[in-house]
Amino acid sequence: MRGRNWVRLSDDGATGFSSAPDKGVFKAGSVAVSAMQFALACSPRRVGLLGVDISNAGAGAERFNEKAGKVAFTGVARAQDKIVAHLSLAREIALSRGVAVTNYSPVSALRAAGFGYDDRFALTPPPSA
Repeated sequence: MRGRNWVRLSDDGATGFSSAPDKGVFKAGSVAVSAMQFALACSPRRVGLLGVDISNAGAGAERFNEKAGKVAFTGVARAQDKIVAHLSLAREIALSRGVAVTNYSPVSALRAAGFGYDDRFALTPPPSA
């Protein structure tokens, strides 16, 4: 993959980003990684990550559309480090292009990776000051 002008790899080659998703994308265990590559190919001013929780995907944890005891398997928890690494590289690339990346999930593992949190889509309003 090295040597292709549309591919950016981390120093160790374990994490990648494609600026030409029509030629291929890097997969990392979450569709959010592929979606981020497509989003940045569109040259937006901002990319918002909503529902990219990652940290609540453990065994037996229900998602918004599931009920306790009736959950589908997900490999997201096992791929968490890989997903965060790919999205962090994508964020670095976005910022170098002047594209803001905003995390709208209060429980996202991305917060620990420096993505911050914007509560504009929170179901409950923030407490008044």
